[in-house]
Amino acid sequence: MNNDLPNLLKMTMARDVAKNAQIKRLYNVRALSELDRTSLKFGVRERRLLMHTSVDGEKVYIQYPGKETRNNESTKIRPWDFRPKIFSPIGEQMKDLSFGDIWDDLATLHGIDKTILSELASIFYRMAAMVDCKQTSQEYEYEDIDIASGKIVETGRLSLNWYTYSLNEATLDAITSKIPTIRNASLLTYLVYNYLLVQNEDCKYYYRDVVVNKNEWKLGKSLNNTLLSHISVIEFLKDEITFSQIMMRFQRGMGIAKPSNASIEIATGGIIKKQ
Repeated sequence: MNNDLPNLLKMTMARDVAKNAQIKRLYNVRALSELDRTSLKFGVRERRLLMHTSVDGEKVYIQYPGKETRNNESTKIRPWDFRPKIFSPIGEQMKDLSFGDIWDDLATLHGIDKTILSELASIFYRMAAMVDCKQTSQEYEYEDIDIASGKIVETGRLSLNWYTYSLNEATLDAITSKIPTIRNASLLTYLVYNYLLVQNEDCKYYYRDVVVNKNEWKLGKSLNNTLLSHISVIEFLKDEITFSQIMMRFQRGMGIAKPSNASIEIATGGIIKKQ
């Protein structure tokens, strides 16, 4: 099955892919922005919404409101801010991951298996393109937490219609045969966590661009460039660009290292091809 993985992941960077991604990203921003936040306040009463349960019983939540819902400067408030949380099957919470933590994980994987990063780069590209997503309408369980005591003060269910992350079974089987776990979480759980991280980025940048600044949404920011930065890190780990080259990308991008289409094709080992 491992030999089939590149074929399962291959795609072309076509214009219609970008257009479809834009539609799905906007759909998700609108859906997540409409989550009920009545009576919720960061650091006081927060809601955990259960977004994914693995076959082994791992749970991935989004918890909101996030810290960026509070700011002394009104133009910097992001009222739709949330953060994903992973809990083990026995209820232990995994550390909240920064993008730096994720890059460290990529470096660790490269030290174990020097062939896997091309496939992961392809998965990140496909995640940015929203091709492994499906529109889902269902009820999700939630629990409201009193932050001071840590106690659950309310439980319930709410409806959400949005695009979930959904790798097909053949691709998931092939990639998990190579990478069964990351940070003691199953690979799918880890990827769902990453997907939710960048969905939050979309929500924050959309609010800044459209609601605060009254401009068009700058789609090159947030989800797309965050995931493409992962690809630049992979390109560096594979010795396909130098340290100075990746640093220049981050400098020019003000913290974002966007690779060119040619670099994406190289980093993915030709799995993702230019048009």
